[in-house]
Amino acid sequence: KIAGLVTGLEKEETPIAKEITHFIKLICGVAFVFGLIFFLMVFIIQKSWLSALQYMLGIILANVPEGLIVTLTVCMTLSANQLKKKNCLAKTLQAVETLGSTSCICSDKTGTLTENQMNVSHLFCNFKILDKGDHAHVADPTYATLCLAASLNLKAVFSYESLDQPIEKRKIMGDASESAILRYMEINRSATQTRDENPKEAEIPFSSAYKYQVTIHRMQSTQSYYLIMKGAPEIVLEYCTSVHTDEGDQPITPQVKKELKENFIKLANMGERVIGYCDMKLPLTEYPIGYKFDTQQRNFPIEDLNFVGAISMIDPPRHEIEKSIALCRQAGIKVIMVTGDHPVTALAISRQCGTITLPTAYDYAFEHHIELSDVPPHIRNQFQAAVITGDELRKMSVNDLKA
Repeated sequence: KIAGLVTGLEKEETPIAKEITHFIKLICGVAFVFGLIFFLMVFIIQKSWLSALQYMLGIILANVPEGLIVTLTVCMTLSANQLKKKNCLAKTLQAVETLGSTSCICSDKTGTLTENQMNVSHLFCNFKILDKGDHAHVADPTYATLCLAASLNLKAVFSYESLDQPIEKRKIMGDASESAILRYMEINRSATQTRDENPKEAEIPFSSAYKYQVTIHRMQSTQSYYLIMKGAPEIVLEYCTSVHTDEGDQPITPQVKKELKENFIKLANMGERVIGYCDMKLPLTEYPIGYKFDTQQRNFPIEDLNFVGAISMIDPPRHEIEKSIALCRQAGIKVIMVTGDHPVTALAISRQCGTITLPTAYDYAFEHHIELSDVPPHIRNQFQAAVITGDELRKMSVNDLKA
């Protein structure tokens, strides 16, 4: 079906093709009008059909731009060669003109504006933000539980050919975020061995619709099932009724939830991608060994979970990206970053890259210690830079986007 839709698309003329067509029609129209006028004038004066016809044809042929297409082709070919010297290969000559008329670039973040080298930067557990190099808390129960959950709920694996190399140099098959977590956990907790000892029994894959992933594992030490949910921290937190601490599980009150979200924002303000984890030890009486989990019918709980903690990762911007964006602005080209990260993380990375240099409504909310939704509309409209989420974009009209 998708292939049919793609092949059924009608090819639209490029902007330069439309302009050339309009120009040729205009010139031809003018040439024919003047040719007809001179035809009548010569015929009236000289009374000769042949002379009048010669004048008319001469005027028409003199005004029609026969060499226009050749000239444009030569110009675009020379431009394509110049682009090639700048490591930009134009597959078609029409693309050269399109590049020249670009007024806005919508760029993906990961791997385009950033280096696509994600590394674990901080861990959050027991209401504390820990640096990845801080080993003073490795014996804490919350840290151990967070590492266990992060090691098990992983799809990334080391490439078999690189297993004999040091962990830092091994190739990983998986996305950038999971690769960073796997490398960190392998160094600190031997994630591969942990996964082998506690096999996965069921999984709800991650989806951008609900923004979480769930896995269920058969634990070797307790011979019971262990459910882990990971995803956007503010999303998984909504499925939790308690939070894991070194002193035991603590109920999540409005004040506790506010404190947790403030820590998520702190990590996001550093330009880091934050992933939250929560868990539940499924009781043996209801879920004995051999229980058939059905991820479609969801015959297992995904609510009343226990929030464990979060892991944040940093993907540094490319070294030359700020200079490149500045050159685009000098050329009158607006650069917009498109990402699936948290809005606060996206804002921090945008500032580092240079795509956003002006204050936004988020800055106003941070300064006044209020939620973004509490910022008055008349104040939000005063800012020239904006961070727009997917939900907001779907609700916006064409006039809203222009504004």
